[in-house]
Amino acid sequence: MKKTLLIALLLAAFAPIFAFEYTYEGNTLEYTILSDNTVSVKHGSKDPQGKLVIPEIVSDGNQDYMVVVVDSNAFNAKTSISSIVLPSTIKHIRYQAFRDLNQENLTITLNEGLETIGDRAFCKSTGFRGTMLLPASLDTIDDYAFHGCVGLVDFSLPMSVVTINDYAFYGCTQLNKIMLPNNLTNLGSYAFSGCKNFPSINIPQYITIIPTGCFYDCDGMTDIYLPENVRLIQSKAFGECGGLVNFTCYATEPPAIYSDTFSGMNENLKIYVPSESVNAYKTAWSTYANNIVAIGE
Repeated sequence: MKKTLLIALLLAAFAPIFAFEYTYEGNTLEYTILSDNTVSVKHGSKDPQGKLVIPEIVSDGNQDYMVVVVDSNAFNAKTSISSIVLPSTIKHIRYQAFRDLNQENLTITLNEGLETIGDRAFCKSTGFRGTMLLPASLDTIDDYAFHGCVGLVDFSLPMSVVTINDYAFYGCTQLNKIMLPNNLTNLGSYAFSGCKNFPSINIPQYITIIPTGCFYDCDGMTDIYLPENVRLIQSKAFGECGGLVNFTCYATEPPAIYSDTFSGMNENLKIYVPSESVNAYKTAWSTYANNIVAIGE
């Protein structure tokens, strides 16, 4: 019995520490070891207060670790935070990390080095207002990442972004300015659905499919421009866009569409296409034949 107890105590003494707490600028957070020299971060035993500054380097008392990930649910609904500063060492923001932060005038600084904003990372965080600047290292904005962030009016999307996944900006009702980066190659279903204040948007050259509901219920949008590489416009992609009056598609071959691609369309909608393709469009898009005219007319 004594021998067994001694072995258990020795094992406990030398067992690896997978998580530890560390205090920096007034807030004590928990860090989980990911590798020999990296950790993820989340709230600690006490909720963070005021300005939350996450350090680049933390220590467990024996060695230093670089903070590279904001963990899932890390600061979900932590409403005593007034501002957030992430270091340049952070590569990934995980699932619901900053969800439901509804305190007024909340700000966040996302520094160079961030690569992915994960699923629901800022979902329904109405406390963020005005403009959110995203770093030039970012390449992926995942599902529902900014869903319901109704206080945001402007996103500065860097050229590095190549993927915007499903419902990423769904329901950002005040968003009135966003420029899609030229290198964007993947655009998700309902990505901008319910963004009612868009005046116009240019779809980048590498997009070949406008997915289901991508701009559904963007009823403030008046102008849209599709590149020549578009081959398919899926169901309800521009459904209930009642304000849309100018639709320009530069593809010489008419993209395939669904019967409800333009459901709820404005009767005054003009569909502008290359002059040499007008007849082809009128045949392929026969429901909208009277709306189709040559670009420049």
